[in-house]
Amino acid sequence: MVERRTKAEVKTGTRKAVAKRPPTPKLAPKLAPKLAPGLERFNKMVISALGTSQRDWLFSVQGIEAVPGPETDAPLVARTSARLDHQALRRQANLDCILYRALSILPKGTDKEGIEKGEIDVDWAPKMLTLAADCGDPERQAIWARLLVMEVAKPGSVPPVAAELMSRMTGEMLEHFRDLARLTIDNFVVRVDEDYLAEAGLTSNVILLLEEYGLLRANRDLSKIFRSQKEDSFSTNLLYADKILRVKADDPSMDLNFQCLRLTQAGAALAEAIAIEEGVTTDTGYIIEIVRLFQRKGYKVEHADILERSGPDTVRRHTSFCELVVL
Repeated sequence: MVERRTKAEVKTGTRKAVAKRPPTPKLAPKLAPKLAPGLERFNKMVISALGTSQRDWLFSVQGIEAVPGPETDAPLVARTSARLDHQALRRQANLDCILYRALSILPKGTDKEGIEKGEIDVDWAPKMLTLAADCGDPERQAIWARLLVMEVAKPGSVPPVAAELMSRMTGEMLEHFRDLARLTIDNFVVRVDEDYLAEAGLTSNVILLLEEYGLLRANRDLSKIFRSQKEDSFSTNLLYADKILRVKADDPSMDLNFQCLRLTQAGAALAEAIAIEEGVTTDTGYIIEIVRLFQRKGYKVEHADILERSGPDTVRRHTSFCELVVL
């Protein structure tokens, strides 16, 4: 019996081999389209906010051929779903980072030290976290976490408007506000020499901008008055970062009166959050300017280092006081 072979078969010894098809030539992968600088930046913004499906739709609208992919020809419903999923996932990831950070800085221990009495506003957290969810910057996420912990420690200490201001703050604006927070004593900044304030970042234009944002009160003629805490002489304390400034005079009837930049309630809460979170320390030049100002008014100034606090306005331990003199 004669074995029939196809034309594609050849004899190799006692075994048969089947001829293989020639390899299919590989096509070079299609590269993403080259975009103009403005469109490229716009593209990155869209991807960050809405996801790739919306980006490809924008390409098609402008007649740009997108790289083939599952989202390229996605219909309206599919693109809407992809966008909502992208936004929800991004917001959830942001919240996870903020909440994880907040958990790590909550007051520790089983007792109530560091936690004041008070009722939580049931609407506060939903408003706060809704705005915080849009923050993807790690530095600002840390401030959001600090605001949450401040409200846990003392309900009502962080007004809802503070969250609105924080959500609107750009990177540049946050830097300006950091300059303000570094000089803040309680809820005010002493109006020392204008040249010094400008060198510290608080130029007249920056001050105007802080007022427009609602972080500073708009009245430029605000002053601060401190009355004596003693009866036989004048004495009052200012808590500035990690220092106590004790202002003294022999006459008990004297009042310490000086002009200041006054923070709004929301601004003061944000300044406190930044000061705690970023470990703001005293500005020596600022202290010198304060001492110089108070000396001209007839006061003496002593200072001590704060070793331990029991609250934002209460010092538990400090070093001995030393007099400061500016020549």
